[in-house]
Amino acid sequence: MPVPRFAGRGQAEQWFAREQGALLGMVGVARRLGCDRHTVLLTRNLAFQLSARGQLEEFRTMGLEAVSAARRLGELPLLGVSLSNLGVACWKLGRFTEAVEIATEGRDVAEQLGDLQTMAHSESTLGQLNSLLGHFPQALSHLEKSIAYERRLGASRAEAETLTLLSTLYEQWGRHEEAAAAARRAITLCDELGRHENKLVALTDLAFAQASLGDDEAAEVSLKQARALCEDNRDPGQVALTSALSAEVCHRLGRAERAAKFGEHALNTVSSNVSPLRRAKVENTVGRYLLRRGDAAPALSLHERAYELAGSLDFRIEMAYAHSGIARAQTALGRSEEADRHERSAEELFTAMGVPAGRRR
Repeated sequence: MPVPRFAGRGQAEQWFAREQGALLGMVGVARRLGCDRHTVLLTRNLAFQLSARGQLEEFRTMGLEAVSAARRLGELPLLGVSLSNLGVACWKLGRFTEAVEIATEGRDVAEQLGDLQTMAHSESTLGQLNSLLGHFPQALSHLEKSIAYERRLGASRAEAETLTLLSTLYEQWGRHEEAAAAARRAITLCDELGRHENKLVALTDLAFAQASLGDDEAAEVSLKQARALCEDNRDPGQVALTSALSAEVCHRLGRAERAAKFGEHALNTVSSNVSPLRRAKVENTVGRYLLRRGDAAPALSLHERAYELAGSLDFRIEMAYAHSGIARAQTALGRSEEADRHERSAEELFTAMGVPAGRRR
């Protein structure tokens, strides 16, 4: 059978969409025939597309297949790659405890092999997971190790990705100046590489930091650049987050009509294929915008949904912001007892994570 050739990315993606069922079926055939090496290599090649297309359960299933096959082979390099992919799938699905175990094993395997690239990736993943769980000092340590490895390797693309994780960590922690600096460094690397897939993330990170510092004009400049990249981005969750923050910033700048369009677009873009992590942050962000424009009831509904999502994942920072948003909405609706209860819960979470009162969204 001839190897297919493609004139461009679009043709390759169309081919994958058409042949995906057959490709996934081949993994099952390889497993049943005991062809463990084929199983590992097939799943490795499928992982990126499944992740990019938001087919996260399929991504995890393939990852589990690959790890099992790699263990049977007893080959540490293949096990390391397979653990790395499975860890990403578990992270995107919000299975944080499972992901920490996988990423830790992946790092240990990489250390045995002296594989700096996988060590860097594993430390980055552990940094992100600890950030989501609200363990900010541990997260910072992992991310700094990852960036140090990536600089030794000259892996600028990987460094840019880790810098966006670092920017998000600092923003969640209330360290907005450091968040902005990390995001700017990521943007510089993206520009030097001529690659834009991570630039949208970095620009939105920068806008979050600028907005938190009270510089809405600068945040809107960053968001305008980010929105220009949205059409080429296949991650609906990231596009939705950019639109959600655009709604909040535009409203504060007095651009009510544009803000309404961005808010509506953000909620329309959030779908079942968007990770629950991203949905929680989008709904909290749009909820804050709606409350600021005086729509307390729909804002309350969004914050309550965000809390359900974040709580199911133990996504601590968005749990705190959901509690805070619910408290403000309940206050606006005249329900002071409920508001006080949620405000206390928010304060407990913020205090446990070390987020100062004056440095919150």
